Amino acid sequence: CDNINDHDNAAKEIKLMLQVAGTEKILTVKNDNGNTPLDIATAKGGSDEIKTLLQPRTIKNDPANANDDASNLVPPADDHDNDTTATEIQDQLLQAAKQRNADLETQIESQKTEHQNTIADLESQETEHQKTIADLETEIVFLSE
Repeated sequence: CDNINDHDNAAKEIKLMLQVAGTEKILTVKNDNGNTPLDIATAKGGSDEIKTLLQPRTIKNDPANANDDASNLVPPADDHDNDTTATEIQDQLLQAAKQRNADLETQIESQKTEHQNTIADLESQETEHQKTIADLETEIVFLSE
């Protein structure tokens, strides 16, 4: 995009995209003109934050951190200037993932409560219907006598 710095959420959207496992690979994929996302952002005047986010990363195989989604992303070996920035990004991504998990858990609990209330309402309706059926059966007995 020619106006990459005019997009309010470009950096946030890139951060969210990078939370998905395997998406770091797209940072190294070249388009038909042979440009990576970083090349395009640089050519279009992207902010330093966006260019940092688009830096290709490598995956390190560290079993100790296997459960930590953001901890296996590290900057390329030849990029010493962005070590702090990459760590900050990893922390931000981890915090965003934790917040997303917390939001999902809250949503699940809310839906559970909603479903439990629906079940209680249906059970109440069933009880009312059973009472109505019993009343009708009693009425039928009186009418048949």
